Amino acid sequence: MAYNKDNYENQRLTPKQEKFVEEILKGKTQYEAYIIAYERAKNWERNAVDSNASQLMENPKIKQKLEEFGYKEKTKIRWTRQKALETINYVMDMNKKDMERIEQAYQTEIDILNSQLLEYSNILKEETNPRKAYEISKEMQSIVAEIALRNKQKRTNSTNARRNI
Repeated sequence: MAYNKDNYENQRLTPKQEKFVEEILKGKTQYEAYIIAYERAKNWERNAVDSNASQLMENPKIKQKLEEFGYKEKTKIRWTRQKALETINYVMDMNKKDMERIEQAYQTEIDILNSQLLEYSNILKEETNPRKAYEISKEMQSIVAEIALRNKQKRTNSTNARRNI
């Protein structure tokens, strides 16, 4: 095939396109390479730069030049809407299970404290020494305060966790 100047000229990259290719080969993102090659794009909105950089990457001359240098586009992980929803649902389910376990742990603590309170109550009924009765009633007050605190923590954590879902 004979030399064709028009064909040769059509295959050449502009200096800015060359710079873009150069930056891509250095490991820059399309966005970064475009900003470097086309300085006026610094003042553009991000979407405009991304769009132009993407179009430039689809240019057959750019693709060919990159392939000449052994550039292989990194495979992008396709994050589909469905995959995102599945992930969100999984996280929410795990969060709900965690909330249930936390509430169960609080309830177990409360149950233990209630059983201690019941034991002290039975002991108090049979206690004849006023000094011992006073000490037992003080301990019971402490347990009642602890039960109130655990109930408050249980409600607060439950409310805060539901807000985060």
